[in-house]
Parts: sequence; structure tokens; C-alpha cells
Amino acid sequence: MLPGLTAAAAGEIADDARRTIEEFAFNAPEQPIRSTISIGVAARIGDERAGAMIKRADAALYSAKHSGRNKVEVAPDPA
Repeated sequence: MLPGLTAAAAGEIADDARRTIEEFAFNAPEQPIRSTISIGVAARIGDERAGAMIKRADAALYSAKHSGRNKVEVAPDPA
């Protein structure tokens, strides 16, 4: 939750987090382990219910995963 930010600004913060995770290597005994993350972002618009916003963020997450993973996808505003 990033109160007061636009979806675009939240997407930029999410992408910073994604890059940090991508660049980090966990120290394992045999070799470093790298990982990636996909993130879905949505901004709450007006009196939209929190559950509806979460559904849009979840749909954005699955869109990011299906379009290549290791991405941030910002959900469009509700119509």
C-alpha cells in the first residue's frame, strides 16, 4: 500500500523493488541463487472498494507473469 501515490508512481517504486531483487544473489553453499519477481499495481479510484482494486492488481500481476515474468504491470483505471 502506497497511499497518496498515482498508479504510475507506485509502478516506478515497484519496478525499483523488482530490479533490487533481480540484482541480489542469495549466498548458497554451492553457488549464488538469483530470483525474480513479477508485481501487479493498481490505484484505488474514487469510492472503489478495496476488493475491486485488489482484483485489478491481481489481474495485472497475472498479466505480468504471462507476458514474460520479471515485470511490473500497472492495471488500467476502472471504466
